[in-house]
Amino acid sequence: MTERASGGPPSRVRADLPLYAGLVAVVLFFAASGAVAFLNTRGLSRNADQVTHTHEVLVALEDVLSQLKDAEAGQRGFLLTGDERYLAPHTAAVGGLRARLRDLDRLAADSPHQQFRLAALRDLTADKLAELDETIGLRRTKGPDAALAVVRTDRGKVLMDAVRAHVEEMEAAERGVRRERLAEMDAAYRVAVGTGLAAAALGVLLAAAVGLLARRSVRAGRRQEWLLSGQTGLARAVVGDRTLDDLSARALTFLAEYLGAPAGALYARDGGSFRRVATYGVPAGGAPDTLDPGDGLAGQAIKDNRA
Repeated sequence: MTERASGGPPSRVRADLPLYAGLVAVVLFFAASGAVAFLNTRGLSRNADQVTHTHEVLVALEDVLSQLKDAEAGQRGFLLTGDERYLAPHTAAVGGLRARLRDLDRLAADSPHQQFRLAALRDLTADKLAELDETIGLRRTKGPDAALAVVRTDRGKVLMDAVRAHVEEMEAAERGVRRERLAEMDAAYRVAVGTGLAAAALGVLLAAAVGLLARRSVRAGRRQEWLLSGQTGLARAVVGDRTLDDLSARALTFLAEYLGAPAGALYARDGGSFRRVATYGVPAGGAPDTLDPGDGLAGQAIKDNRA
C-alpha cells in the first residue's frame, strides 16, 4: 500500500506525457500552419505588386509613344500653317514625354535588360525631338519649303518607326514577365488553398487526438485518485491496535463496500497454506477454511503468485 501511494504522482505524470506531447504537437502544427499561411500570403502580395508594377511599365511605354505622336502632330500643324498656336500640343507633349521617361527610369530599375532597352529608347526619342525642333526652327527662319525638305528625307519617319519597335519590344518583355507572375500567383493560390484545407483536416485530427488523450488522462487521473482514496480509507479502517480477526473483518468490510463487491473472503498465510480469517456476505460453508497452493483457481493463483 505504501509503495503504490508514494509512486502515485510519478505514474500520473507518466500517464499525462502523451497528453503533453499532443498539446505540444498541436501548438507546433498551428505555428507551422501560420508560418506557411504567412509565406503564401506574402508571396501572393509580392506577385500582385509585381503585376501592378508591370502594368505601370506598359502604361508608361504607351504614354511615351502617345506623347511623341502628339509632339509630331503639333509640329506638322505648325509646318503647314505657320501658326504658333499649333505648337501647343507639341510643347505639352515634350514636357509629358520627359516626365514619362523619368518614370520608366524608376520602374525599370530592377531589370537590367529593360534598362538597356530604355537607354536606346531614350536616345531615339531625343533624336526624334531634335528632328522636330529642327523643322520647327527652319519653318520659322527659312519658311515651309526648307522645313518640308527635311521632312521629305524620311529621317523623322525612320526615327518614329525605331521608337515604335523599341516600345513594342519592351512591352513584349513586360507582358512575358506579367504572364510569369500571374502563373506564380495562380500556383501560390493553389498552394494556399491546398495547405489551408490540409491544415484544417490535420487540425481536426489533432484536436480529436488531443481530446482522446485528454479523456484518457482524466480517466487515468480519476483511477489514480480512486486508488489513493481506497488506500487512505483502508489505512483508516485498520488503524489501531486490533486483533487479527477484528483487523481482518474491518479490512474486508471496507474493501467490499469500496469495491461494490456483494461478497468476499480474506485469507492470511498460515505456514504453507492460507487460513480464512474473515468473510463478508458469504454464508456458512460458502468459502473453504483453508487454501493450499495449487488447489483450485485461488490455489493456482497462490502458487503462481498472481492475481
